[in-house]
Order: sequence, then C-alpha cells, then structure tokens
Amino acid sequence: MSAHVWEILDRKGRKVISVPGDTNVLKAVQTMTDHNIGCVMVMSASGVIDGICSERDVFRKVILQKQDASGVEVSAVMTPESELITVQPDTTLTECMDLMKKRGIRHLPVLDADGKAEGMISLRDVVDVLSSAKELMIRQLEHYIGSSL
Repeated sequence: MSAHVWEILDRKGRKVISVPGDTNVLKAVQTMTDHNIGCVMVMSASGVIDGICSERDVFRKVILQKQDASGVEVSAVMTPESELITVQPDTTLTECMDLMKKRGIRHLPVLDADGKAEGMISLRDVVDVLSSAKELMIRQLEHYIGSSL
C-alpha cells in the first residue's frame, strides 16, 4: 500500500504559508522562522501561486551575493511558477521522492486539480512517512516470524 501526499497534508495541516512577491526577503525569512519551515509560497493578491522562496534561494541569491535582505523583494529571488515542480494530493510519496532526488529539490507545492495551492511538503515530511511505514512493516514481519516458530 503506497502512502500519498494527502496523508502528509492531513497530518501537518493544509494551511498555505505564503507571502506576496513584493515582500522583502528578510520578512519572508521571518515568516519561515515563525512557522518553522524552510520554504514559503509566493502568492499574488488573487491567490495564484507565483513561485516559492526557499532557504536555498536566500542563501544563493542574497547572502552569497552580499545583498541586504531587507532591500530585496522575494520576487527577485524566488523560483518562479514556470520552473516549479508541483504535485497533487493523490501523488504517491515514492513519486515525490523520485522527483526530489532527480531534480535536487527539497520542497514540493501541492496543488489541487484546479491549480489551487493546498500546501507544501518537504523532503523531511516524505522521509518521515516512508521510514515510519518501513518500521511498521519490519515490526509486523518480526511478529509474524516470531509467532510462526
């Protein structure tokens, strides 16, 4: 039985943490810190996803470039919507892991069939669920083997 993205969203909640594109990077980082996340969605006023801004974006495009984070807009450093890799709630976590590995990414925005943002999952979320499922399987097999002896 495969685990799916919706299971992560049900566990951690479907709240979309976002900032407008004209938010300065320092405020975006504060939002990430306040919510203990490593990536925020960048949304238009109408609720359309314009991109995502991750810690990696900030390090590479602001800090390493010696820019002032309070003077740079998120829209200048985000990964734009045209380059985003997204998933849907019914995507399997194995598929997510493959996408993340192949693309070298750690965050996947979750969009419904109409393209509306439902949340964000991280590599950590996926690994936690997959490793918990494997641990459960090991315990069940140990019990099965022990009871058949």
